[in-house]
Amino acid sequence: MSLLKIKPLDNTFFRKGDPFNKNINNHLESMDTPYKSTFFGAIFTALLTENDQFRQEFFKNKIYDHKKILIIKNIFLYDDFDVYIKAPLDLFIDKDNIFNLKRSEFKELRLITNSVFKYNLESPEEDYIRADDYYISVYDFIREYKKNKILSIELKHKDEIFIKNTKVGIGLDKDSYTVAEGQLYSLAETEFKNNDWSYLVEYELKNESNYFKDNYESEISYLNSGYLKLGGESKVCKYNKIDEKDLDDLKEFNENQINQDTDLMRILLLQEVYFKKNIREIFNEKSPVKILGISNPKPIYIGGYDMQKKAAKTMYRGYPAGTIFLLEKNDSSNIKLFLNKQFGINNDLDISKYIII
Repeated sequence: MSLLKIKPLDNTFFRKGDPFNKNINNHLESMDTPYKSTFFGAIFTALLTENDQFRQEFFKNKIYDHKKILIIKNIFLYDDFDVYIKAPLDLFIDKDNIFNLKRSEFKELRLITNSVFKYNLESPEEDYIRADDYYISVYDFIREYKKNKILSIELKHKDEIFIKNTKVGIGLDKDSYTVAEGQLYSLAETEFKNNDWSYLVEYELKNESNYFKDNYESEISYLNSGYLKLGGESKVCKYNKIDEKDLDDLKEFNENQINQDTDLMRILLLQEVYFKKNIREIFNEKSPVKILGISNPKPIYIGGYDMQKKAAKTMYRGYPAGTIFLLEKNDSSNIKLFLNKQFGINNDLDISKYIII
């Protein structure tokens, strides 16, 4: 396992999962933090660059088994002092004073329809808005949020971290190589507001696995420092390997967090997730936990393009980081095993994807 600090040296552009058609859309906005697949491609390319013997063997074998070699665990924001995650979406902020925070609770609905869950999370007061666009430091999350010391928490709005820079693009007529009619569009690219900020990527190499040893004679080493290209326009980023104690604390926090004194539990998504089935089919009465409610912003769409098949991948509706699931226990003995399986986690000590709160 290793942590890589990645600092873009220019504006970046990170596509969302939904398709773009210049004839229909005329504006495209970059994500603030790209999906894991974007970092996967950038880091694996850097690994090939830095490991000569492995690179030669990888292309010679023509197996393209990169997903069995590299795993992106999690993505954080880092300001050279604190590590940040998306704020849990049970936090609400006073519109007139951002330092006034309140934590809301799920409440059981009296009238239930097929389109809603049994529990709903509402604003604690009329003038409070949910912290959809905010980030919380791991330090505050562990030491303040978990202990319900909400007024001691200092959130950061995304506009304190990122800025958007707009540039104009044009579509070209393939026959005349002139500007195509009706294909003028704009791009809003992402840039960190100051030089302190960077992405922090937790990743793992399966270089000690039986699969790697059986298929490769070479070795592959973790990255230390250098440059890689990231995003839709392959912008140059500087990377450095670092250690960060807050993430060790977060892993320790994530152990043995199931409260046996109540039938209800909440999980916080640390990164975007999607399921191939409706979540009510997965978290149902017969599973170890049943879903009762969700606090989430607008859905995201995760898809992409399969370069090998030269076709669009299946598009799935996903849930962004910060989303909270309210679950009811059916079988306490198998909860962690069940959750890890649904979220694709193979190691109980991983902090990727979700954390029990």
